[in-house]
Amino acid sequence: MRFTGSVLLLAVVTVGCTSATSDPNIRRAAANVEFPTKAEIGSRQYTIIGEVKGVDCEPTFHETSEDRARESLRIEAGKLHADAVISVACEPLGYGWQCGHSIECRGDAIKWKLP
Repeated sequence: MRFTGSVLLLAVVTVGCTSATSDPNIRRAAANVEFPTKAEIGSRQYTIIGEVKGVDCEPTFHETSEDRARESLRIEAGKLHADAVISVACEPLGYGWQCGHSIECRGDAIKWKLP
């Protein structure tokens, strides 16, 4: 009985992790999200549409990756139909019960204002 519950929980977690990128509209929106530097932003005007968070969570025998956490951040920004994510900060979160190591990135999802 416990084994069945564990398999069901694993199935729910697995489906939850893959559902965002299986939606073609979110994938397309995320593909266009940029991570501009301050120099690239320059005097360009924008509106912050929300804070986004991306996490890379790996079992203890795998290394976490800031690139994977940023890709997760890109997908979350795509859900908001953002043009870019600015003010990105990433930090390791250490050990957790769901994964061994994790790294989290947060940033501001923005829409560029038209000139």
